[in-house]
Amino acid sequence: MKIIKHEPLLDIVRVCELYAEKDGVPITYVCTSALGGEAQAIDIFYRDTPHPKFGNCYFGLYHNAMSGKLTITNADRIESVEFGLIEDDDGNLHYSAHRHDYKMFDNGNMIDGGRSYVKSGMHPVHIYVVRDGKMVVKDFFLSRIDSLEEENKKLKNIIRSAFPEKSGEFFICGKGGNRDEMGLPERIIICPTYGSDNMAVYKKVEDCDLVIIDDLKDQFHRNNKFDKVDCSDDVLEPDYNLLNAILTVLDYYMPCKDYEEWKKMNPVVKRL
Repeated sequence: MKIIKHEPLLDIVRVCELYAEKDGVPITYVCTSALGGEAQAIDIFYRDTPHPKFGNCYFGLYHNAMSGKLTITNADRIESVEFGLIEDDDGNLHYSAHRHDYKMFDNGNMIDGGRSYVKSGMHPVHIYVVRDGKMVVKDFFLSRIDSLEEENKKLKNIIRSAFPEKSGEFFICGKGGNRDEMGLPERIIICPTYGSDNMAVYKKVEDCDLVIIDDLKDQFHRNNKFDKVDCSDDVLEPDYNLLNAILTVLDYYMPCKDYEEWKKMNPVVKRL
């Protein structure tokens, strides 16, 4: 396991002890770094609960260049920057603490730029970030975040469906028909929200159903018009009973939303 080498400015063990006693929570050292493009590094420490007054989890300590006094600052910004780390001759990892902190080793590896930029030679540079008080490899962290976000989304959907009375999510309130080889029913009944009296029936559409639907639509279009009797001015109206029967069957086979849209686009003709 590679060891990250830090160059703290203060006695970090003593600092952790003092602030743990003062704040009543564990304090850990994180790194010694600038928070952005500054040319001065600070020792950064972490507590896993936000400060009750200031709200930060990270704080930095440094000697003020003007007054020389020890100064404390909010260091939460450390999670928004990246660290370029290189290996020394023994395989340990080092980073540039600020934008003028140039490091080079006998193996030819070099690093510069602090948190302002990463400048290095033609050799591997490991990119790290700070999360929860620890320096971690960026690639691993991002992939882990993506995985956790996906799991979180699935869990939220499960919880919403499991407790519709609290989430207001739609839910399956009934089923009907035979089950297929996957155990799915022909129809399910959906309630839009808990406590609602409205429900909708959704039917699984099979390939044969699509053939029936297309044929019924053709029959509807062929019959949904006025016909003129040969050699006469008389006009025959459509068979409205047949059209209504076709619409009833289409309503049964088609998904509810698809049926309503199709019906709106294909109204039954009426005599003016």
